[in-house]
Amino acid sequence: VTGSSGFELLRLPEEYRKIFEQSYPRFSDGEYKRRQDAMAAKMAAAGLDHVLMVTNAWVGNANVWMTGWRGTSECLTLFKPGEQMVMWVEYYNHLPQCREVAKGVDVRWGQEKGAQLVADELAKRGAKKVGVIGPLNGAAWKGIETKVPLVSFGREYIELRLVKSEEEIQWMRIGGALSDLGMRTLIAGTKVGMSEHELSNMIERSYVGIGGTIGIHFIGSTPMSAPDCCVPRQYHTRRTVKPGDFVFCELTSTWWDYSGQVLRGLTVEAEPTQLYKDLHATAEQAFNDITKTIKPGVHSRELIEASAIIEKNGFTTY
Repeated sequence: VTGSSGFELLRLPEEYRKIFEQSYPRFSDGEYKRRQDAMAAKMAAAGLDHVLMVTNAWVGNANVWMTGWRGTSECLTLFKPGEQMVMWVEYYNHLPQCREVAKGVDVRWGQEKGAQLVADELAKRGAKKVGVIGPLNGAAWKGIETKVPLVSFGREYIELRLVKSEEEIQWMRIGGALSDLGMRTLIAGTKVGMSEHELSNMIERSYVGIGGTIGIHFIGSTPMSAPDCCVPRQYHTRRTVKPGDFVFCELTSTWWDYSGQVLRGLTVEAEPTQLYKDLHATAEQAFNDITKTIKPGVHSRELIEASAIIEKNGFTTY
């Protein structure tokens, strides 16, 4: 329905509506404080007085985790516990929306010399040791390091992200629901004669219009009688769907920075051949055996051993 948020399409409990229908997805103030306190504790353990969070060409997610701003071309943010964060962004026309989304942050224009401005600010503050999170390029690193020592802080940041808060889990469920919506649309809408490009477009149309963001949708289509595609293709082809095909997809849709992922396969105007029945049954059994084995303290080799049904049934993994 035009103008609808599309929440009903997600098949989520009503409690998720308030999260989903925000103009800009944003966590509670308490959640952001939890993150800042956790970052401060990691910094204290490492003897850091500042952290520099970097997003470049949409790569690097510490900024969105700490401020709500996903970053575009370049985003450089200084965090010092107990002080207002300072963020330099490119480009100048990105400032208005950034200031609206990154609440409580001093947002400044990077002037296409953001690393130099960061270095000057750190020198002015008398910074002693700065941790770096994200893709800071070599030239920028060297430039800032003329003013203050830098150390990589990525591993410590990853440790912070390993355990999700209850609010984060809610957002992940929305990402999962958007991904499920894309897959339901693919299953319901796949028709003989459609190209992989058209299948991709159909998936995107299901969730982009209600606020979902494209993650991936790798698609494979192949005749079951003579299969020539063993994993969903990362780049789509103009091959058209034919009767007797197997179509399969690895699909991720994202809710701001929280994603779901779903992998499914379907047959077109035909029952699965015996090979595809056996493949599906083996994959399902392997999945069940692995998930039964997962618990705290289990080593990855035990999960590999739990998947032994694959080789036992005469298959392998790619």
